[in-house]
Amino acid sequence: MVYVCAYERWFFTLAKLDEEITLFFIPRILDDGEKNIGLRFRRLKNKLGDHSNASSEVDYHSAISYIIGSPGSGIKNILKMVHTTRLDCAIGSAAGIDRAYRIARNHVENRKAFGKYLKDLPAMENLMDDLRVENIASSLLVFKMSSVFEEDLGRVGVPVAKFHVCKKQPNFVYECMEVLGGNGYVEDWPIAKLFRASPLNSIWEGSGNVMALDVIRSLQDDKVTEALKKEWTKGLDSKLDDQWSKVLGAAYEAKKDREYSQWNARKITEGLAVAMQGGELIKAAEKGFIEEKDAKTFLATRMGGGKIYGVL
Repeated sequence: MVYVCAYERWFFTLAKLDEEITLFFIPRILDDGEKNIGLRFRRLKNKLGDHSNASSEVDYHSAISYIIGSPGSGIKNILKMVHTTRLDCAIGSAAGIDRAYRIARNHVENRKAFGKYLKDLPAMENLMDDLRVENIASSLLVFKMSSVFEEDLGRVGVPVAKFHVCKKQPNFVYECMEVLGGNGYVEDWPIAKLFRASPLNSIWEGSGNVMALDVIRSLQDDKVTEALKKEWTKGLDSKLDDQWSKVLGAAYEAKKDREYSQWNARKITEGLAVAMQGGELIKAAEKGFIEEKDAKTFLATRMGGGKIYGVL
């Protein structure tokens, strides 16, 4: 059945059919090759960054559209897509982190000060080691979630990764920008563009609180909490064991106490992120994919969380 839609779009939104939230597909080009003349683009959004990925404001003047699913099932249907795009956001932020790190690393390996390459100065070596560990941890978490995307662990792990990795990106890119000094703040260098785009993935497809509350919602499913328990391989590291014990205890408390779960949503989400990252780093080191010292550094500095806002 063909429908017509008439409304304004600021950001992506669902439509109502007989007061029921419903998902529609509105093509720009119709099956007969003609343009959908009811679909009109008002202007491009004046965004902070990400200009090469244009976003537009759209007016629908009786635009021809096709229903997806049944009337009233819009939220259910869109969430299937959102689960995918949330993983995409996490992967994009991990890629942005890696890109910024490589720009900074190239700089310190080729720039000299006080007669030495920057990479050989103790303060810079400390910083670059820290950035390297964060870069590795971000990549390993999104790789893990990509592999369990359709499993119970993925139900909770994708919003965890989206929350954590996307939040890490802006400050990470800023630190890399600072490594380059004034050059990093100039638009002639790529890191300025990376910095302007860095907050976007955390905002897209559900910002921080939305992700944290989705994690809490997923923990109500016993299959999800069981999947988390299986993810904890006891005995790999005492700090990691403590982290898993605390965060799983908080997760089970959140299942019983709604007020507790709402207040501690971000803390639980961050705790799950660093626990899963710690496990992945240990496994990667055991297989020789990364250096053992990087796994040890992460476990020594990241367990316990408290590195983001909203975890009082």
